Amino acid sequence: MRVESEQQQAIVELFVKACEKDKRVVAAFLGGSFAAGKADEWSDLDIYVVTTDEDYASFFDDRQAFMHGLGKAAYLEDFNGFGFDMVWFTFANGVEGELSLAPESHFDQIHGGPYVSLVDKTGLLIGKIFPLYAPTEEEQLWTLHKQIYGFWEALSHFIAAIHRKQPWTAYGSLDEMRMACLKLLRLKHDFTAEHTAYSKAEQYVPKGKLAPLAASCCDLEPQAMLEAALVLVQEYKRVCPELAAKHGIAYPTDLEGVLLDRLEVLRHTFPHGREA
Repeated sequence: MRVESEQQQAIVELFVKACEKDKRVVAAFLGGSFAAGKADEWSDLDIYVVTTDEDYASFFDDRQAFMHGLGKAAYLEDFNGFGFDMVWFTFANGVEGELSLAPESHFDQIHGGPYVSLVDKTGLLIGKIFPLYAPTEEEQLWTLHKQIYGFWEALSHFIAAIHRKQPWTAYGSLDEMRMACLKLLRLKHDFTAEHTAYSKAEQYVPKGKLAPLAASCCDLEPQAMLEAALVLVQEYKRVCPELAAKHGIAYPTDLEGVLLDRLEVLRHTFPHGREA
């Protein structure tokens, strides 16, 4: 398996040798952008180890020593936020990524999507398919509901912060508004996929649809932030009502009226502000 850079290749080759040598390891594979054919020299390495059930505890106890065997580690950090064991790593040669671990009786949950088999001592990976994570319709509807109403809550906090002359607080609320708009755009583009805000937005939303939000990236200055807020309100109103109606969520017309009135009062304190 060839990867993008010599440094990445060196780590993968050492990983394969270590897994082949370690009798506790049943299988190892590569996932993420490398398995999907979308990697570049800046991509993380997503590597996976499956051990025998009886040897999992032993391997987990030795996980840091295992990683140090692949190269000089500048950073190793355990993580279990997805319900399985991981080690985040950065090596001194700049290669970074995640090692995911599981015993063979519970390895289905550690990955979703394409993968490249690197070591398979028992045929565990032959014909194996890891389904991509897909949010349920109920989860997506709740995500949509949060963006529809959360946008106006963020705008309320933005207005209060500008009046209080709290530019950092105002900028934080502005960013929440922008993230709500991004999530709405992603939901409009593909309602079935998992949606973050900024992460890989360029891959999932047409460039032309992102362009209007660029005008909301501004200086930490009241007039500029007000202009940015007005841009975001326009973008939200362009996308949200239709999306809400399509999925049976009541659009908050009354709430919109209250907040736009408050925004209009604020706008008049800046004579050059555009219309909401």
